Order: sequence, then structure tokens, then C-alpha cells
Amino acid sequence: MSVVLPALLALAVGAAPTAAPDAASPSSSRRALVVLTSTAAFPTTKAPTGFVAQEAIVPIVELLAAGVAVDVASIKGGAAPMDPKSDPRNPAGMAKDFQLGRDFLADPTRAALLTTTTKLADVVGNAGRYDVVVFAGGSGASFDFPQDA
Repeated sequence: MSVVLPALLALAVGAAPTAAPDAASPSSSRRALVVLTSTAAFPTTKAPTGFVAQEAIVPIVELLAAGVAVDVASIKGGAAPMDPKSDPRNPAGMAKDFQLGRDFLADPTRAALLTTTTKLADVVGNAGRYDVVVFAGGSGASFDFPQDA
């Protein structure tokens, strides 16, 4: 991700961030869309899955810090399922040391970005308003991303 993030920021703002403006009021007219899965369980085993926390949270935090307005959508809209193995609040998970993620999820305004997503189909007609689109990965995405028109 260390190579992708600077390129993402360059696309969204034209330069690397120099200051961290208030996330609630981005300083530019630039806009990004982060797309998350709505698949919460593997279809055959029913084991929990979802989006990988780091693949959504890091771009959102960096884009907001660069003054880019961020919208979050998911295939079905509403609360997007986070893969429990990547949840930084899970002491047994792979992201237990992901402090940025814990801080993000502890902030009700930022955490709401993941629980109040817009339905992707409702955004598609306005896709031209976004300077960059980020598709957060995870096992869930492999089930609903390819099937969603």
C-alpha cells in the first residue's frame, strides 16, 4: 500500500498533503469515493468476512488529511461488514496493532462512514463527480463486487 497511497493522493489532490485540515470540512473541492463490500459471510461456509479494515481506513484517513471530501458506498448500502480478523479492536486479529484503525473507529463521526454507506447503485450516475475511486479489498469483495452491475 505504501506505493499506491502516494499515487492515490496525487490523483485526488495533485500533490502530497502538507497539513491535516479538519476532516469535517475538507479544504478543497476534490472528492473521493471509497467502495466497500456488503458480503458479511462466505456463501458456502458462512464464516464471517467483509472488507479489510486497513484497506478502507488508511485511504479514508489520508484523503481526509489531504483535504479531500470522502464518500463511502457499499454494494447494498448501510453498514458495511468489516472482516473480524482485520478489526483493530479484535485482540486476536491480524490488525491488533493497527492504532490508526482503533482511533478511527473510536471517533463516532469517522466510524459512521463505515456504518452509514450509500448504496453503490445510487452513486453510479454521479461517478463523474469523483476525482478518485478506491475499492477496498477483502474476501467479501470477491463475492459481491464482480456480481454487481
